[in-house]
Amino acid sequence: GMKPNTLVLGFYDNCYPEDYFLQDPVFCEGDRGEGDNFGVDLPSLQAHFQPVRHAESPRALQPEEYVSIIRDAIKMGKNVCLGRYFFQLPPESKGIRGNDNVDTIDVWPTNLLSPGSASYADVSSLFMLQMACVLNMASRWRRARLRIYVCVESESGDQGWLAKEEQFRELLGKLRIRAAIKIVPWDNVARMFRGPNSEGQKVSEDFLCGVNALLKEHSSTAAVRFLYLPHPPSSSELSQQYVTQLDMLTRDLGPTLLIHGVTP
Repeated sequence: GMKPNTLVLGFYDNCYPEDYFLQDPVFCEGDRGEGDNFGVDLPSLQAHFQPVRHAESPRALQPEEYVSIIRDAIKMGKNVCLGRYFFQLPPESKGIRGNDNVDTIDVWPTNLLSPGSASYADVSSLFMLQMACVLNMASRWRRARLRIYVCVESESGDQGWLAKEEQFRELLGKLRIRAAIKIVPWDNVARMFRGPNSEGQKVSEDFLCGVNALLKEHSSTAAVRFLYLPHPPSSSELSQQYVTQLDMLTRDLGPTLLIHGVTP
């Protein structure tokens, strides 16, 4: 069988979680206790799961603990995914949009918080592509279009990005991935970035807002977005800074999955 190698977590933000299982008839007894529960004692089953946090309830985890879970999972060789705004995703029962408005799955396969380390063929990027393809094969998403965004600095005079684009097209061909490649000049945003993003360096708010605006400009209509999850800092003192950066990066984007790959 397949060995579990991926940890999926909710995002650390101010949204209050909602237990959708309690709304599913499969997990709820009828008004008269009728119905076939397949031999499962529902009260006993629900006792194993803690209720979700309410508006008046304090957080169960501090930022340091949340980031520590991500860090430990990566050390254990697990891929990590952080999901945000997925409560905005329409239920499967509604299906995808009509012929005139086909859903899109957008993939941004580079570390947007570190422009100088742009790479489209590392493990995280490949795992993002794999996850997007798996989603695209699901029955509800088969008609969705896959779009891959390649960020380039076109004003530098260096035409190396053209070669990178061609190499990326060849990679998609080898992986048999059918997708539209979108070239995104982001010179104005990258210019706000101050040097290499070494650990402990605080990325400017202008840069984070610029990247967020870039994502909204190009992916506002996407049904779901796949973004690169940077490696968490080794120092717990930087946990709040890390969470804040991820929050500003993905704020108001809609359903977004941040992905850090360790094993493809």
